Amino acid sequence: MQKKVLDKGYVKLLKADKEEDILKVASICYGKKLVDLEKKKEFLIKKLMFEHAGNPTSSFEFVNFLFEVKCPIFVARQWMRHRIGSFQEISRRYVSDNLEFFVPEDLDEEEKTKYLEHIRLVENYYYNLINKGIRKEIARSILPLSLYTTFYWQVNLRSLINFLKVRLDKHAQREIREYAKAIYKLIKPYAPTVCKFLKEAIKE
Repeated sequence: MQKKVLDKGYVKLLKADKEEDILKVASICYGKKLVDLEKKKEFLIKKLMFEHAGNPTSSFEFVNFLFEVKCPIFVARQWMRHRIGSFQEISRRYVSDNLEFFVPEDLDEEEKTKYLEHIRLVENYYYNLINKGIRKEIARSILPLSLYTTFYWQVNLRSLINFLKVRLDKHAQREIREYAKAIYKLIKPYAPTVCKFLKEAIKE
């Protein structure tokens, strides 16, 4: 499952657990069989989701998701502030081809032309440095934050809820909000009850 985001980006869901696993884990706390808890699924998920000062309990940490993300570097750096998760990112120390750059939709035609001219100058100079034998890890230092990067992100549902609360909020930067919206849609089939209560808690 994949959602296109911005002009050249995307989020792809590679692996996903289901929210029923929350009840499987919680059943040991309550000393009850899973089948008994499933009868009260919506009530229990809501209770567990907001039990700790409005935050999910540790039961949510047993539900995991793996995403592949392509986004501008400035978005990725905001993303990686959410440190409870595992990241593996493409390295421009080893890879120098397939450079792609984010072009903001806010620009008028005149500014867009200047923006693209600047990007082409930087890109050409980057390849000139490499062709002259400059190491890739040094040549990459001139590349702008608009450069697209790709990474894997493995995250548990407890941390993912925190990410979505912060990045779907109306105060979050628009570009990363678009990625958060895509992720919300991708996980909804696997965690519909969680997404229902999450949507109610977010200030959009």
